[in-house]
Amino acid sequence: MKEADFINRNKEKWAQFSQLTDAQASSPKVLSKQYIELTEDLSHAQTYFEKRSVRVYLNDLAKKVYTSLHKQKADNFRKFLDVWRISLPLEIYRSRKNLMFSLVIFLIWGTIGFVTTQMYPDYAKTFLSSDYVGETVENISMNLKKEEKEDPNNPPFFPAKQYDFIVQFVWQEKPLRLRIEERQKKQDAAKAAA
Repeated sequence: MKEADFINRNKEKWAQFSQLTDAQASSPKVLSKQYIELTEDLSHAQTYFEKRSVRVYLNDLAKKVYTSLHKQKADNFRKFLDVWRISLPLEIYRSRKNLMFSLVIFLIWGTIGFVTTQMYPDYAKTFLSSDYVGETVENISMNLKKEEKEDPNNPPFFPAKQYDFIVQFVWQEKPLRLRIEERQKKQDAAKAAA
């Protein structure tokens, strides 16, 4: 199809579409249907009439419609309030059973921990090492002292424990078979001696 035939065939449709976009009063269904037809015509024009003005006209018309359909409205603060007033309470309501179950489990284990600690004050030292509990108590007391008096010119320091150790690797250049035989001989000698 030649460009002139293509323009004559679709001229009325494009003019009607241009009037609809200017009026902004058409229904979304009609607008979306005509937008699809317009993009089909635009793809045809881009394929066959690449460097012609009809392609530019259709592209501009499609751009206007697209921006009018997908334009963001300036109600960001309203959306923010809607999240806190509507969406979040609705999601909490929908997951109320899971939240209630989690709360009950948390309260049961919290109560068990509280009662156990009240009845047996050294209970924490049974499953945590006494060194760890001592360090925690020491750190808490140091933080309390730090809050009482802190010299800005001389910040406090925390002593770090230093561990000295040596790692030694020994490599024997003997095949596995010989090492197993030597081990077996030692076990046999130990059985014979016993």
